[in-house]
Amino acid sequence: MAKTKPVKFTVGGNELTLFYSIDAMCAYEEETGKPFSGVQEFFSEEGAERFYIRLYRALIWAGLLHHQPKTKLRDVSGILEQCQDDADLSSELATAVITAISGAQPKKDDGAADAPEIERGNGPSAPSTEGAAGA
Repeated sequence: MAKTKPVKFTVGGNELTLFYSIDAMCAYEEETGKPFSGVQEFFSEEGAERFYIRLYRALIWAGLLHHQPKTKLRDVSGILEQCQDDADLSSELATAVITAISGAQPKKDDGAADAPEIERGNGPSAPSTEGAAGA
């Protein structure tokens, strides 16, 4: 996975920080029942058909939890309502989300192809019971 970095943006005079940690990804998945691995497709032409505002709200909420742990989904609804009236703010928020998500997604060229392949069953063996009392 790529190294994730916090992304800051300002809404209504409040600086907020998006950060897609493992906990944030899990929170998104738990809230939506959808895999985090599919969120980038929301921002593609093909994914626009499957874009739901409730998923976008959950995505923003999950990204805020690391730095703003008391954030509620209704708080994000307020952010999105402010964006409805301000196209620049809406664009800035979408850019912040995309940037933060990009840092949380594995990159195709991140060297994973060079990583050694791990086979199941080749891990450490169980402790031997030979010579153990009662064995």
